[in-house]
Amino acid sequence: TLPAGSRVEGPVVNGWQRIADHRWVSTAVTSSTPPDRPALRRSSVDTSRKVVYLTFDDGPHPTWTPRMLEVLAKHDVHATFFMVGSEATRRPELVRRVRAAGHAVGNHTWSHPSLTSASSAKVKQELTSTNRAIGGATCFRAPYGAVNRAVDRAAGQVGLRYSWLWSVDPRDWERPGADAIADAVVKGARPGAVHVMHDGGGNRSQSVEGVDRALTRLKAKGYTVEPLPGC
Repeated sequence: TLPAGSRVEGPVVNGWQRIADHRWVSTAVTSSTPPDRPALRRSSVDTSRKVVYLTFDDGPHPTWTPRMLEVLAKHDVHATFFMVGSEATRRPELVRRVRAAGHAVGNHTWSHPSLTSASSAKVKQELTSTNRAIGGATCFRAPYGAVNRAVDRAAGQVGLRYSWLWSVDPRDWERPGADAIADAVVKGARPGAVHVMHDGGGNRSQSVEGVDRALTRLKAKGYTVEPLPGC
């Protein structure tokens, strides 16, 4: 229940607007005003705590996403999955499984285009279609990290609050070997570091094994792993 005239922010999905975790308001009783600010671009988290943020792009994948979830559960940590809408709509059960395990879900567009070469209307279409597929999100990551002020403005206009890049890239998509991936993750660890990796888009067996090895070493160094704030 909200007082009349309340201002709320959040993604709209099938006639309902999310205003907090597990809280929704029907758009039948609201009027829409486009946000007047772009999504906030971030590549790290400002914190002094020994916490890092593992993020995974390009899923959900029927093989690698479940295996990555098993590794994260093994180490009792939570991460952020930036999902491609066209993949999510084919595997809604995986989207639900990721959220049920306590991980955050972010928007990684519908078809994985370079958004900086797309029109504002195309950017909005890519993001809103994906939000419908994943059940709503408040953050997104532009494919290839291709983002600019116009992209962030369009994202803000469809209710996305944060535009997340990264500060550590283990380049797991090059498949350099599980040890190399683990070494890069651990070497890049510092308070607030955001690591970009992948659970979709190809064979991610090395990513899964690399994350497993890295988490053992991070824990020994006193680091914790959490979902990105605002996602």
